[in-house]
Amino acid sequence: MAEARSLDAFRSALENLEDQLEFVHVIKSQQRAERDATTMRLGQSRDILARRLAEDEGKKHEENEKTFSRSDNSSRSSRLKHLDVLSARG
Repeated sequence: MAEARSLDAFRSALENLEDQLEFVHVIKSQQRAERDATTMRLGQSRDILARRLAEDEGKKHEENEKTFSRSDNSSRSSRLKHLDVLSARG
């Protein structure tokens, strides 16, 4: 009789352990799914940020080129005017 109670208690403990393991498995699966979703969102955000940065850098590069071009043209114009003045004196 004592052996039957002992086996019953052992079986009950195993069933409780099985329930706990199943619960841990469910939680771990949910965490894995959340982690995967977060990793995917992070990757998408990184891609968007990289595109925006590239676009911004491209715009800055274009603006710099235009500024340098204008600066270079005005410098040439100033030099030409200066040469015209010098040649008119000469």
